[in-house]
Amino acid sequence: MAIFIVLVTVSCMQWGEVDPPAGNQVYPRLERILSFEFNEEKLDPAVFQIFLYDEAETPAIAADAELGRVLSVANGYIRTANPLTATKVQNGVSLTFWYKQPATETGSLDRESAIFSFQDEENHQNLFFTANGWICYQKDGTTLYEDNNPASVQETFVTPGVWHYIAMAITNNGYFICVDGIKRLEKPDIDFDCSQLVEFMASAPFLYIGYGSENRSQDFYLDNFSIYRNTITDKETAVPAVNPSSGQLVPVPDPVYFNCFERGLGEANIVGSGTLEEIGGNFGTVFQNVGGAQR
Repeated sequence: MAIFIVLVTVSCMQWGEVDPPAGNQVYPRLERILSFEFNEEKLDPAVFQIFLYDEAETPAIAADAELGRVLSVANGYIRTANPLTATKVQNGVSLTFWYKQPATETGSLDRESAIFSFQDEENHQNLFFTANGWICYQKDGTTLYEDNNPASVQETFVTPGVWHYIAMAITNNGYFICVDGIKRLEKPDIDFDCSQLVEFMASAPFLYIGYGSENRSQDFYLDNFSIYRNTITDKETAVPAVNPSSGQLVPVPDPVYFNCFERGLGEANIVGSGTLEEIGGNFGTVFQNVGGAQR
C-alpha cells in the first residue's frame, strides 16, 4: 500500500501578502556620523553660526590644561547643520561628549539651561538636554514629553569644575544616560512613543550648542562632541583615555574582561567575603574585596 503525505504550510499573513525575500532584512548598524573636536584656533564660520547675548564675551575655542583646545560657551550659543539629516537613522540617536561647568564660590550647578538642542527652522519644535539629565521635547509651545525636570527632580550628574564624559542614547523604546562610564539614568520602556523623539532628532535641520531651554545658558566647556546614528554600546559609553599633552583621545583596546557592577556580578562569582557596595558619586557600585576574591 502506498502512503502519500501532504504537507500543508499555514501562514498567519493576510491573503495576497508576500514574504520578504530572504537576506533582505536590514539590521541597525552603529555609525559615528560626525565629531566636533574643536582643535582649530577659531570656530569655522562656514560650519558654526555664533549668536551673542551682548558684546562682553563670545563662544570660542579656549585652551584647557586637561583636554587641550575645547569649546568655551560663554555669553551666547552656536548653531550648525544637523548631520543626521544626511543619513538614515534606524533605532536611535546617540551622543557622546566631554562637559564641564566652571566652579563657583557657592558650588551651584546650572541644571536648567540646555547643553544642546535640536530645532526646526521656525522653532515650532525643539528637543533639549541639560546637565542634570532633563530631556524635554516641545511642539508649538506645548511639552509633549519631558523627564528629570529640575523643578521637581534635583538630580546631580556632574560636579562644577570637573570634566565629565557623558554618553547618551535615545532609542525607539526609551533612553539612557551614562556619566563617566556609569549608567545614571535608564528608561527602557516609558509611556511615550520615543520614536517621535528619534524621528525629530534625525530630521530637524539645526543643532544648537548652549541654547534650547527657556533659561539663558550659563558658561560651560565642551569637547569631542560626537553624534551617532543608532544605539551606542558599552565601548562608546566607557570613558576614553586622553593624552594630557595634546588633549586628543587615545584609542583604547577592548578589555579582556569588563564589569562595572552596576547590574550585579554577571557571570562572576565571589569566593570569600567580598561584597558589592553602593558608594554613589562617580563610582556607583563597586566590588569591595574583604578577605575574598572574584573570579
